[in-house]
Amino acid sequence: MGYGFFYLSSRKLWARIVRKSPFISTKNLLIDFVILLLANTFVLADTPLAAPPNQISNSGFTGTGKAQFTGWSQIDPTNPATGGVDGADNYVSAAVTDNTKSAGIEQTIPIRPEWARVILRGNIRVVFQNSGAGSTSPVTADSPFVGVMVSWVDKTGHRTSVPNAQTWAYTTPGWVIVNQMLDVPPGTTAMVLAPEVSKSSATASFKDLTLSAWVSTFQDGFSGSNLDPTRWSISLGKHNVRADEQQWFTADSLTVTNNMLRIRATHQAEGGLPFQSGQVSSIYKFQQLFGIFEFQVKIPLVSGAWPAAYLLGWNDDWPPEVDVQEQSGRDTTDIRETNHYSDQYGRHRGSQGNFSMSGLDMTQFHTYTIAWEAGHMDWYFDGIYRSTTGLPYDDVSDVPMYMTMNLACGSYGGDTSQTPWPQDFFIKQVGVYQRSDLPLPVYPGDDQEITLPQNTAKLSAITCNPLDSALVNWTLIEGPATVKIKDPHSVTTTATFSKPGMYRFEVKVTKGASTNNGQYLVYVNTAIAKS
Repeated sequence: MGYGFFYLSSRKLWARIVRKSPFISTKNLLIDFVILLLANTFVLADTPLAAPPNQISNSGFTGTGKAQFTGWSQIDPTNPATGGVDGADNYVSAAVTDNTKSAGIEQTIPIRPEWARVILRGNIRVVFQNSGAGSTSPVTADSPFVGVMVSWVDKTGHRTSVPNAQTWAYTTPGWVIVNQMLDVPPGTTAMVLAPEVSKSSATASFKDLTLSAWVSTFQDGFSGSNLDPTRWSISLGKHNVRADEQQWFTADSLTVTNNMLRIRATHQAEGGLPFQSGQVSSIYKFQQLFGIFEFQVKIPLVSGAWPAAYLLGWNDDWPPEVDVQEQSGRDTTDIRETNHYSDQYGRHRGSQGNFSMSGLDMTQFHTYTIAWEAGHMDWYFDGIYRSTTGLPYDDVSDVPMYMTMNLACGSYGGDTSQTPWPQDFFIKQVGVYQRSDLPLPVYPGDDQEITLPQNTAKLSAITCNPLDSALVNWTLIEGPATVKIKDPHSVTTTATFSKPGMYRFEVKVTKGASTNNGQYLVYVNTAIAKS
């Protein structure tokens, strides 16, 4: 059960956010693609689709010539992060003139300095000739490979190409999902996209291709020798006990060294439980509505250990819970990622994105990532897309969530009796990003009512950023008298009133070029007359 700041249902909170924070655009938030990708060979259609009327044929290219992205109208080069029309059938295509060099078309997209990551989504289809003009090949061993070549351009104009995050092998012509997550190198001024095919007789087509850009809102690489108290809170005692967990959380179980956080579980009794372990969370210090959440961790894959890095709702309701990384030590075959939610009848449900850990060295660090947007979540492992959960089949949280990392013992983790203890859970990096076309969120607390002579009220808000990276400013914009704000630059502060009436405050949060605001009401009643 997560701790929260305000006791509101998710639906009520969403209504309040929309009412109080007009910066949130439902139209922008709902630009998404609910998609499914298999991990190896992908076939989405048994027969070739008809060529779109704006497809560019092989004869349109010679050598290393270029052509415009005809039909790629959903990408606005001046603002690609907001491009995209759900369901639009827009295509671009390219070909090669020999078996070694791509020729044809590419797209250059300006990169803004604040962009830290981009996600490329859409569909690729390749059609190639087997024999005779216009014929398409059946399944053959030498089917062409297709992908998207990404190149970063620096200030000098130098290009650095990035290999495909995943290479798709066609065994039958048909549409295949593209879902690539890429970090933007520092100093990048432009991104160049070019389709790739491996045979001169092949033509690649793209559909519904969109690029979303993301900015960093939280990064911690655990430098120094202690946890950053502006980002993390340490849990003590018997917390989050789900299904008979056997650990007592202590501060001594947490160590920061060598740019890592170590959570150690020891077979040492405390608080009436047989194990001691650790838990940290960003409760009250960092939470965000939507975004990319990423954990680079090394887990103890032994019976009895239950390491997890997950998200909980700030409003103290459960669910939601999003297990970005969760592993039962009794399960050494599959990696499980779960979105917990309540259905329309209030029943607990969970949608999982499970995949085999065969061939993976789980004694090493791996990166677990979700890209959470309105109505859906995409799940990634080591930067490779794995699955999607979302509407209309699965609900997705629409409340801000905070991060928690712990190492539980027993229960879902399995039998502890045959495991050598202690066991360690290492976290090397935690990162959070938000889509660059969304303003910096700020969520004012509940409106407040006080009665004189009680003349002090608490002003509270939550922003997604740690307090050391965002400027907060409280001001009185309406009221019958002046008000003394104790610390106008603190996300939580107090105000002192001298007269009754309604007072309206504005809280503004600024980080770099992003500024946002919300409003907060305090009702001050007259003193109660003594009888």
